[in-house]
Amino acid sequence: MLDFGVSKIASDRKRTGTGLLKGKLPYMAPEQIQGEVADPRADVWAVGVMLWEALTGERLFDRDTDFLTYQAILSAPIPSVSAAAPAAATSATIAAPPRYPPGVDHVIARALDRDLDARYPTARDLGRDLVRIAADVGGAAPREQIADAVSALCGERLATRRRAIATAIARRTQQIAAATELSTAATTDGIRPRVRSRSPRRRASTPLPSPRGSRPAP
Repeated sequence: MLDFGVSKIASDRKRTGTGLLKGKLPYMAPEQIQGEVADPRADVWAVGVMLWEALTGERLFDRDTDFLTYQAILSAPIPSVSAAAPAAATSATIAAPPRYPPGVDHVIARALDRDLDARYPTARDLGRDLVRIAADVGGAAPREQIADAVSALCGERLATRRRAIATAIARRTQQIAAATELSTAATTDGIRPRVRSRSPRRRASTPLPSPRGSRPAP
């Protein structure tokens, strides 16, 4: 389950206040930002953008303003992953080998095809092709291997975040304990918080006028 957040096109002054787009703009499909009816192929586009960015370490359509992002989604060239991904050359004269199988470029290119009829109809179809590519190079990595890779790449950053969270929790716990102790001490000393009780207001009863010609009973 992925949450793409909510983004509104605000920098395009020509756009009126009605019909604002909702979604994270750099991951929205061309048909979405043009106001057309979106179907599962719009999600395929978003997955294609995420795959491209995950494999290259760059942003594909993100620009300085929403309007420039809008234009990039509609018309900017989309380089292949092999061309965009940094590759470490083995020497000054020997070209670096491709980092990814050629099939990866084909899958991402089809996911990011602006022609709806040429794009993958569903994310499941995209996934099947990725599984086939992974099988050709030894299969998908097991969870343990993925966990080790994440730890090697982001271990220090994750540890820093865990320490920050632990510090915030400890500080909040101390604040709650101090407030509880103060409240207990005040109750022990006989200082109780004043609680204003509201009683329902009584309406004054007004006697009804007697009918004309009638006398009050003796």
